[in-house]
Amino acid sequence: MEATTYNTPMSVALPWGPWVDEEKIRPYLHWLDEAGAGVVRAERVEDLRRADRLLLPGGPDVMPRYYGEQNRFPEALRVDPERDVLEFALLEEALDRDMPVLAICRGIQVVNVFLGGSLFQHLPAEFPSFLHHRRARPEDPLPEHPVVFERAIPEKYDPGVPFALVNSSHHQAIRRVAPSLLVGARAPDGVVEMVYAPTFRFLLGVQWHPEREPEKEISSWIRERFLNA
Repeated sequence: MEATTYNTPMSVALPWGPWVDEEKIRPYLHWLDEAGAGVVRAERVEDLRRADRLLLPGGPDVMPRYYGEQNRFPEALRVDPERDVLEFALLEEALDRDMPVLAICRGIQVVNVFLGGSLFQHLPAEFPSFLHHRRARPEDPLPEHPVVFERAIPEKYDPGVPFALVNSSHHQAIRRVAPSLLVGARAPDGVVEMVYAPTFRFLLGVQWHPEREPEKEISSWIRERFLNA
């Protein structure tokens, strides 16, 4: 992994609405602030005019109708239709403008669905695994597992290591990868953990939360590539 350097000035748009939880959004703000990046609260598409990058953060589940399915697990899914509408609109505008996009946890799922892919609605039922992809109780620490990076990744998406240990906090994951995306890393059980889009200036999605472990090299690498794209 390369040393961290940043081009300044820079501004990162974060989707913003009544769903924002101060405790959950704070790690993203600190992670960006440590790198000297300003944050634009994107409450509507027009707010992207004040930013040069878009970060799609973690959050609730994408409504299954966006990938052509019914909600088969109403007891497990948490959705926010208003947030879906805003984030799809922000992503469309960002890609039209060729803005760098980083998608984290829910964000990787938003990107995949927007570009024509689908999701496992509930991993415990649809993809039983020997790995723990989420904690059993809110008070438990986040589980960790390795992710194995694919070979022949383009340089700007290649962390330069064969694997990394990452946190895990999700009950959904990519099922069908969107046509314009490529898989960059998987968990040992086969769950997709990283995707990228070679045809865009910079579009990277990771299933884990680098902002929650800023001290890790893989977290610094993700931030550096995003902010210098």
